[in-house]
Amino acid sequence: MDPPFRLGRLRVRGQVAEVRADDLRFAPDEAAGLLGDTGSGLDTELLVELCGRTEGWAAGLVLAGLSLQRSDDPQGFVDAFRGDDHLVVEYLRDELLTGLDSDDHRRLLETSVLDELSGDLIDAVTGTSGGAAWLQETARTNQLLVALDRTDTWFRYHHLLRDLLQLEAQASIAPHLPELHRRAAAWFEAADDHGRAIAHRLAAGDLRDAARLLHVHGPWLLRAGQVETLSGLLGRLGEVARADVGCAVLAGWCSFLAGRYAETDEWLGVMQDLVPAGLPAVTSLHINLSLATGDVAGALDVARPVLAACLRDGGPPELATAVGAAHGWAGVVDEARAALEVAVAGAAASQNRSAGAVSLVHRSVVELEHSTPAVSHRAARTAIETAERFGLAGYHGIAPAFAIRARTTDDEGLARADVEFALASARRSSTPLALGFVLALCGDTLLDLGDDAGSALLEEARSVLGPCPDPGIAGRHLARAEARHGTPTTRPAPAADLVEQLTDRELAVLRYLPSGLSQRDIARELYVSINTVRTHCRAIYRKLGVGDRHAAVQAARDHRLL
Repeated sequence: MDPPFRLGRLRVRGQVAEVRADDLRFAPDEAAGLLGDTGSGLDTELLVELCGRTEGWAAGLVLAGLSLQRSDDPQGFVDAFRGDDHLVVEYLRDELLTGLDSDDHRRLLETSVLDELSGDLIDAVTGTSGGAAWLQETARTNQLLVALDRTDTWFRYHHLLRDLLQLEAQASIAPHLPELHRRAAAWFEAADDHGRAIAHRLAAGDLRDAARLLHVHGPWLLRAGQVETLSGLLGRLGEVARADVGCAVLAGWCSFLAGRYAETDEWLGVMQDLVPAGLPAVTSLHINLSLATGDVAGALDVARPVLAACLRDGGPPELATAVGAAHGWAGVVDEARAALEVAVAGAAASQNRSAGAVSLVHRSVVELEHSTPAVSHRAARTAIETAERFGLAGYHGIAPAFAIRARTTDDEGLARADVEFALASARRSSTPLALGFVLALCGDTLLDLGDDAGSALLEEARSVLGPCPDPGIAGRHLARAEARHGTPTTRPAPAADLVEQLTDRELAVLRYLPSGLSQRDIARELYVSINTVRTHCRAIYRKLGVGDRHAAVQAARDHRLL
């Protein structure tokens, strides 16, 4: 607090030197001197940590040093040092708490539930008035109440003091603590600070109210990339999250973004039990999970039923992006373009930057397959420039656009730079489908530039896409690159036209090929022998002009047979 002088005039005239609380905090080297022999025995890292725990408070450092003398584990002591250390407790009680009247003491205990304090918040939590004046007076006489702004509106307790206050609160007003947290949660919710409101609801044990608030705050955490924070909050809800469809959706997306696909599938089951008809966020997650695991057929099965509504009503841009992506990776071009156009417009209208950038990436994938190199180059460049403008260029989901720009540019320097960036980004955390696609394009690009390193990339792409149930056009791009460069894993590309029409029996078998069923499983489904299924498969491959099951599925889509 400032002294009652006319400081403004003195500051202008340069006639005052100001020493603030930050200036009085001990730095690690100063702390070492203060602690004497005890400090000289600590390494720099421990001193930095101890200064952090005491906030450079001289008395706290001295008390820590005294306790440290009796410890044979300096690291363990520093890790555990809190305001409940008995020397700290004795000092703070004697110096700061003794002599306080009962009202002030109780107010300190009740406000210990708060990370930060303001006058209005104190009044709401304690049910008293005059909180702002109390804060001002307390800060004037107590250096362990730390100002957080220049207007003396927001404060916090020193960590060690708050530790002690919370210890005493647990001992003396424990039954009252949940109600204090509820009052704090209500105040923060009214102020639209949902993050802190959730924290207080959890502390109060009000799990259903915390879940309700997560419906609002959770999507924001996802968009901000704070997946671990959101996962931690959902974990604290326990079974409540599994009974709440909104929280189940958030948990599913957390698992998906962390690459835990089996866990994502479990959450999808929870969601479908709660809402059998599905929600846009559930449908979007389902499509994305199928694409992530290289099951383009599965993604298309989910996307097709919602395409018409998506084109008619718009809906969330994330759903339109997923629907467009499913059709795009399946090579169903008109539907893909229409859905992605809806996604781009919806993302712009809702200022959803991530959905906008990703939808443009998928558009560039579609154009690479179905347009001229110049058109696909422009689409990739637009996606990259948009991602850069939004600060998302480093996001692994943008990697395919860099690979496409590399594949379609005449500038060798740009091509090599984009290949390097796309590979580094995709390998960081891309899905198998996107990684295989990037590897195939980058390998094809390098081989065209006379760089033999491209062969290893094509082999890696085959190892990534090979286990995928249905890699869609990513598999086709790889097969083309292998055919063009004569790699050992070359597989025939699909013919432009059918060699011969498929029979009804062959069409029946064809409809099972996008699934994960083996030929023996298909035989059981159709009540025929496995030899019959093998014969039909050979005929299907011959008539479609392909050499394997994945290529047959993609060629059948091209001919609108699937």
